Amino acid sequence: QKFDLITDHVGLTWFINKSSLTGRSMRWITTLQEYDFDIIYKPGRKHSNVDALSRIPNQRAEKKKQQKLNRTFNQQIPSTSRIVNRRK
Repeated sequence: QKFDLITDHVGLTWFINKSSLTGRSMRWITTLQEYDFDIIYKPGRKHSNVDALSRIPNQRAEKKKQQKLNRTFNQQIPSTSRIVNRRK
């Protein structure tokens, strides 16, 4: 039975339509050709029925990113007390 595969993975649409492929890619295409489907690209921001679990923000990564930003900021911006002490 034919079906539509709606994806926000633009590379997948390119991959399916590419004419020359490597061995591994060719094996993937051969496997996919067993199914009757059309790939339809739809940007992620236009998806209204996304998988909630795959869209959960990674809080650990965000915390590490914020800590790195804070360290960088603190290293590059002198503290107020040092500025005041230099002016005395």
